[in-house]
Amino acid sequence: MSKANTIPRSAWTPRDARSVLIVAACVLLVDATGALALRDQWVFLVGAFSDVPVSISALNTTDYHTLAFDPRDPNIVYFGHHNGVMKNIDGGVTWLPMLRQGDVTLAPAFPPGQV
Repeated sequence: MSKANTIPRSAWTPRDARSVLIVAACVLLVDATGALALRDQWVFLVGAFSDVPVSISALNTTDYHTLAFDPRDPNIVYFGHHNGVMKNIDGGVTWLPMLRQGDVTLAPAFPPGQV
Protein backbone atom coordinates (compact mmCIF):
# COMPACT_ATOMS: atom_id res chain seq x y z
CA MET A 1 0.00 0.00 0.00
CA SER A 2 3.02 2.28 0.09
CA LYS A 3 2.25 3.29 -3.50
CA ALA A 4 -1.34 4.32 -2.69
CA ASN A 5 -2.40 7.30 -0.64
CA THR A 6 -6.17 6.94 -1.07
CA ILE A 7 -8.73 4.17 -1.08
CA PRO A 8 -11.04 5.04 -3.97
CA ARG A 9 -13.27 1.93 -3.80
CA SER A 10 -14.23 -0.71 -1.26
CA ALA A 11 -16.90 -3.38 -0.79
CA TRP A 12 -17.77 -5.28 2.38
CA THR A 13 -18.00 -9.01 1.83
CA PRO A 14 -21.66 -10.10 2.19
CA ARG A 15 -20.78 -13.40 3.87
CA ASP A 16 -18.28 -12.02 6.40
CA ALA A 17 -18.83 -8.59 7.93
CA ARG A 18 -15.26 -8.65 9.24
CA SER A 19 -13.71 -8.58 5.76
CA VAL A 20 -13.64 -5.91 3.09
CA LEU A 21 -12.28 -5.73 -0.45
CA ILE A 22 -10.29 -2.54 -1.05
CA VAL A 23 -9.15 -1.02 -4.33
CA ALA A 24 -6.18 1.35 -4.08
CA ALA A 25 -2.95 0.67 -5.96
CA CYS A 26 -4.04 -2.95 -5.81
CA VAL A 27 -7.05 -5.00 -4.72
CA LEU A 28 -6.88 -6.21 -1.14
CA LEU A 29 -8.95 -8.48 1.03
CA VAL A 30 -8.63 -7.12 4.55
CA ASP A 31 -9.82 -8.71 7.77
CA ALA A 32 -11.26 -5.80 9.75
CA THR A 33 -10.53 -7.46 13.11
CA GLY A 34 -7.14 -5.78 13.19
CA ALA A 35 -5.41 -6.49 9.91
CA LEU A 36 -5.82 -2.88 8.80
CA ALA A 37 -2.75 -2.07 10.85
CA LEU A 38 -0.82 -5.22 9.97
CA ARG A 39 0.32 -5.32 6.37
CA ASP A 40 1.45 -8.94 6.58
CA GLN A 41 -2.17 -9.98 7.20
CA TRP A 42 -3.49 -8.27 4.07
CA VAL A 43 -4.24 -10.56 1.15
CA PHE A 44 -3.15 -8.91 -2.09
CA LEU A 45 -5.50 -10.08 -4.80
CA VAL A 46 -4.48 -7.94 -7.76
CA GLY A 47 -1.42 -5.74 -8.08
CA ALA A 48 -0.25 -3.29 -10.68
CA PHE A 49 3.28 -2.95 -9.29
CA SER A 50 6.11 -5.45 -9.48
CA ASP A 51 6.43 -5.76 -5.68
CA VAL A 52 2.80 -6.90 -5.29
CA PRO A 53 1.87 -10.50 -6.10
CA VAL A 54 -0.45 -10.69 -9.09
CA SER A 55 -3.19 -13.30 -9.40
CA ILE A 56 -4.08 -12.29 -12.96
CA SER A 57 -2.02 -11.22 -15.92
CA ALA A 58 -0.54 -7.80 -15.16
CA LEU A 59 -2.95 -4.91 -15.45
CA ASN A 60 -1.63 -2.03 -17.49
CA THR A 61 -3.43 0.54 -15.37
CA THR A 62 -4.04 1.64 -11.81
CA ASP A 63 -7.16 3.50 -12.94
CA TYR A 64 -9.61 1.36 -10.98
CA HIS A 65 -13.28 2.29 -11.22
CA THR A 66 -15.41 -0.07 -9.18
CA LEU A 67 -15.64 -3.20 -7.10
CA ALA A 68 -18.95 -4.97 -6.47
CA PHE A 69 -20.35 -8.24 -5.25
CA ASP A 70 -22.98 -9.90 -7.41
CA PRO A 71 -26.34 -9.09 -5.76
CA ARG A 72 -27.57 -12.65 -6.42
CA ASP A 73 -24.42 -14.55 -5.44
CA PRO A 74 -22.02 -13.15 -2.79
CA ASN A 75 -19.29 -15.52 -3.99
CA ILE A 76 -18.96 -13.55 -7.23
CA VAL A 77 -17.05 -10.26 -7.37
CA TYR A 78 -16.80 -7.86 -10.30
CA PHE A 79 -13.80 -5.54 -10.66
CA GLY A 80 -14.02 -2.65 -13.12
CA HIS A 81 -10.83 -0.95 -14.24
CA HIS A 82 -9.76 1.34 -17.07
CA ASN A 83 -9.35 -1.51 -19.53
CA GLY A 84 -12.57 -3.41 -18.79
CA VAL A 85 -14.33 -5.66 -16.28
CA MET A 86 -13.08 -8.81 -14.58
CA LYS A 87 -15.02 -11.47 -12.68
CA ASN A 88 -13.93 -13.57 -9.71
CA ILE A 89 -15.62 -16.66 -8.28
CA ASP A 90 -12.92 -18.07 -5.98
CA GLY A 91 -12.19 -15.49 -3.30
CA GLY A 92 -9.76 -13.42 -5.32
CA VAL A 93 -7.37 -16.09 -6.52
CA THR A 94 -8.20 -15.84 -10.21
CA TRP A 95 -9.78 -12.98 -12.15
CA LEU A 96 -11.29 -13.64 -15.56
CA PRO A 97 -11.69 -10.85 -18.12
CA MET A 98 -15.34 -10.30 -19.06
CA LEU A 99 -15.40 -7.10 -21.05
CA ARG A 100 -12.74 -4.98 -22.69
CA GLN A 101 -14.62 -1.74 -22.07
CA GLY A 102 -15.84 0.30 -19.10
CA ASP A 103 -19.24 1.25 -17.67
CA VAL A 104 -21.41 -1.73 -16.80
CA THR A 105 -24.43 -1.84 -14.48
CA LEU A 106 -25.63 -4.98 -12.73
CA ALA A 107 -29.40 -5.16 -12.38
CA PRO A 108 -30.71 -8.58 -11.37
CA ALA A 109 -34.05 -8.98 -13.12
CA PHE A 110 -34.45 -12.69 -12.46
CA PRO A 111 -33.91 -14.89 -9.38
CA PRO A 112 -30.79 -17.12 -9.52
CA GLY A 113 -31.17 -20.04 -11.91
CA GLN A 114 -34.05 -18.51 -13.85
CA VAL A 115 -32.14 -16.77 -16.62
